[in-house]
Amino acid sequence: LMVLSVLIMIAGRIIAKGNMFRIGLSDTDLVVAEDGVRIGNEFYPLDQITSLDFMIEGYDGAPTLRMGRGLFLLRKPRRLSGANNKIHFRSGGKRYLYQFYLPDRIAMQQLGQVFLIFYERRVSFGECNRGGPTFLFQQVRSKGELEKLKSRYGIRS
Repeated sequence: LMVLSVLIMIAGRIIAKGNMFRIGLSDTDLVVAEDGVRIGNEFYPLDQITSLDFMIEGYDGAPTLRMGRGLFLLRKPRRLSGANNKIHFRSGGKRYLYQFYLPDRIAMQQLGQVFLIFYERRVSFGECNRGGPTFLFQQVRSKGELEKLKSRYGIRS
């Protein structure tokens, strides 16, 4: 059986690339699973969550297309910190917004597996990056393109 929950926030004192004081990781766990979202000791069942959205920048060390100023040919490509990912949802009349850390490609793939389960079960949620809407982290430019990607995975709208 595939593990269906994903631990996507890591303990705050684990050394990550970059300046830890600037990144500001906490020791609170954030778990997104097929049945809901757990943040620390609080659990929010999926059937009580509305407006669930994810903004995924990427995992720690992932290459970015943005280059530094100046002669970009002389600069190394920048790498992402993995700490600028966000989850937003509403539950019990309150709005929640959390930033979280993806330590590596495996954590991002596990989150993608949870997204796939959400799509298959027709859970209402959104995913995007700085470029706009995505489907399993792939940029989509139109509703038609989104529907094509979903149909490749056997997902009906």
